[in-house]
Amino acid sequence: ATARTTRGGPGPRRPRLEQIVFERVDLVGPDESGSAGRVAVLLQDALELRSQYLAYHNRPQPWEVPAVFELRQPRNSSRATKEAKEEPQAVMVRGVAQYESQNEAASPSARAGGGTLRSTRRNGGYEQFLKDLNHTIEVVMDPHVNEVANKRLQVLEHKFGMHKGMNSILEEFCEPGDSRDFYQTYKVDVHVHLAAGMPAKSLAEFYAEKVRVHGDDVVQITEDGNPVTLAEFSQGEGLTVADFDSQLLHGSNFNRDAASPTAKLRSLLLHTDNNMAGRYYAEISKQEFSNMERDAFRFSENRLTVTGKRRSDWERLAHWCVSHGVQSQHNKWTVHVPGSYGYLRSQGLVHSFQELLANLFLPLWEVSIDPNRNYQLAYFLKHMAGFDCSPAPVPRSKISGRAMPRETPDQWTREENPPFTYYLYYLHANIAALNTFRASKGLSVFLFRPHCADDAGRSHLAACFLLADSVSHAASVGRIPAVEYLFYLARIGLAVSPLSSSHLSASDYSSSPFPVFFRRGLNTTLSTDQPLVLHHTREPLLEEYAVANKMWQFSPTDMCEIARNSVLQSGYGHDVLRRWLGDLYFLSSSLGNFAEKSHCPDIRIAYRFEVYHAEVDYLESLCDDRKFRRYMHTTYDERELLQYLRRTVAQRRLSQRNVVPGLFLSRASAKLSALMEGELSEILPPLPSPGLAARLG
Repeated sequence: ATARTTRGGPGPRRPRLEQIVFERVDLVGPDESGSAGRVAVLLQDALELRSQYLAYHNRPQPWEVPAVFELRQPRNSSRATKEAKEEPQAVMVRGVAQYESQNEAASPSARAGGGTLRSTRRNGGYEQFLKDLNHTIEVVMDPHVNEVANKRLQVLEHKFGMHKGMNSILEEFCEPGDSRDFYQTYKVDVHVHLAAGMPAKSLAEFYAEKVRVHGDDVVQITEDGNPVTLAEFSQGEGLTVADFDSQLLHGSNFNRDAASPTAKLRSLLLHTDNNMAGRYYAEISKQEFSNMERDAFRFSENRLTVTGKRRSDWERLAHWCVSHGVQSQHNKWTVHVPGSYGYLRSQGLVHSFQELLANLFLPLWEVSIDPNRNYQLAYFLKHMAGFDCSPAPVPRSKISGRAMPRETPDQWTREENPPFTYYLYYLHANIAALNTFRASKGLSVFLFRPHCADDAGRSHLAACFLLADSVSHAASVGRIPAVEYLFYLARIGLAVSPLSSSHLSASDYSSSPFPVFFRRGLNTTLSTDQPLVLHHTREPLLEEYAVANKMWQFSPTDMCEIARNSVLQSGYGHDVLRRWLGDLYFLSSSLGNFAEKSHCPDIRIAYRFEVYHAEVDYLESLCDDRKFRRYMHTTYDERELLQYLRRTVAQRRLSQRNVVPGLFLSRASAKLSALMEGELSEILPPLPSPGLAARLG
């Protein structure tokens, strides 16, 4: 192939809008021969399968007007009892919570929740998923698909190298009001566990202060009913302040050895369910939130664990958060579901996999149907971004040799832990059903962001491709070129923790695939995972970025793009993202980029946009122009969205209202003002295609 460079049209950048001016590279050469056409068809089939599962997430788009739902006033007991019988109830059916109305004459809102909403699963349910999963595995393991995918990924990487070589100076150039200051760029730690979310030094200082100032706190009750103070606990376990330093916390005993004294200290300091009702855990968490709030641009999505061993876990967790005030505007919660069914079943805490799913989701249905049943849990869910799931440790030989079970969750009663793919499907199905109901009520909905561990097998990777919004511990995605290429085409978010991966797998930091993911254009960002074990400063997220910057020589534009990706992957609401990235952040092209907020230049956003669509156009040309599912808006899509926004703003002006429900547009930006005033014809081609909804499904 040969390369040629082109340049966008000349002219001033503002206040008029035009194509972004920078050196572009087109690769022109002979068409692929052999099996490339068949490979393109297989890739298109896999992308279509994913789109069918995403269609059941039922999340309102940023430009859509959500339904209005408010908490009702407390009702008297007799009326509440009568209405409770008429309201839809959630029941478990073959492992998935479903809503059913006990009274067909119920209220309109109850009828909306009791059966008028469309199905939340593909026709065929779990059996159909197994067929789709097997087909996806065949695609990603096909040698021809991997050969083509590996070549295309290398082309993408080399394209980025040429782009930076020709445009690095233009990208670093800042107009008045813009900057490439990474420290003033909003960034979100999308994968961090609250129980390990503080540096070791902070926890050691917290423990030392408690022993010194609050040594008479009662922290335990013996079997004889005698109280044990913190000072007595410290002396009895041999954990004096002099012995308990940050080096002790960095040892593996603190996290894994249940018989060690530090495991008892972990239960005291970092558990919600102990004799102190998690008071110390709340205090150290609020201390870390306070430290994070000093930086106006640093945010997090901390993980809290719910195992599913009992239904009251949600109520207890919400009570701990609300009663202790463990909440911050700089944090949203993600609930981590460990793959611990085998252990819970062996202990007699659950008796089937369906019971575990019921413990996880039925309490959420109850409070979604009537938030007044538990206002603390309703408040907690309002500040919850989504669900995470991690597999139980299993030898790799067993991972590759296990067949997917045919049993439904109510039939899975043995002590053996089901495959992680089994977890993924039923968690996804329940989240999709719950999202459907909550969206109909105008309530918040949840993302699904499971772990994609370093030892993930092919079924694990294929299931994450089909079901996940984004994945954590995403280093394993790079092991199979076809999987990596599909993640690129589907724009699935990848949260990579290079320090954590090198620690867990005992590998060299430089072997992390993160810089390769970034250069190839995957939707990737950095996260910390466990600052308690891995980081040494009081700002672990900045430490993660700083280490990556020094190791891989990222430019300021690269750092700002990585931070922008973290914001787009996060579960923060539309109003927050609009404030951080601009009113039109949901557009894929540079029209949605406001450099004064994201600090990422329009040139970089335009480059990613054009290269993605050029890649999909290339794949379409290999299979006789068979249309591919695109996971970025096209220029036609954006034109239609902008026309819709213009009509919305015009209606607001005619009605002289200050707020448009679900979409509040600021007039502070010159770019937005120009878009709203009608300069679309100069930046977008005519729109010959049908509506956006018909094209995107």
